[in-house]
Amino acid sequence: ADLAVLLLGVFPSAMAYLAWAYVLRHVEVSRASVALYLVPPVAMVMAATLLGEQVSLRVVLGGLIVLASVGAISLEGRWRRKPLRVHGEHPQTVTVGILGDKGVAEVRLDR
Repeated sequence: ADLAVLLLGVFPSAMAYLAWAYVLRHVEVSRASVALYLVPPVAMVMAATLLGEQVSLRVVLGGLIVLASVGAISLEGRWRRKPLRVHGEHPQTVTVGILGDKGVAEVRLDR
């Protein structure tokens, strides 16, 4: 029984980390992190289909809200115009100095 618990803890965890590393290698972090929101709805569907779990209407509505949110986040960049990029001749450095112990900062552009 202890070996089974160990295998169930290590194998799925290791597979999840390997899959996450693979995804991060091929996709931007911001897009990959959105996929993490899909874990609960997918687990709900798997529990219902594979284990015969009863799914309440609230859980289904919550899953639909999550799916709609992921869809909206994925399509967000398509609705906006691309930002204007300004390229200067010389790069500017920024100096940030902390003024006192109250956390006040001064930002100065060095030219």
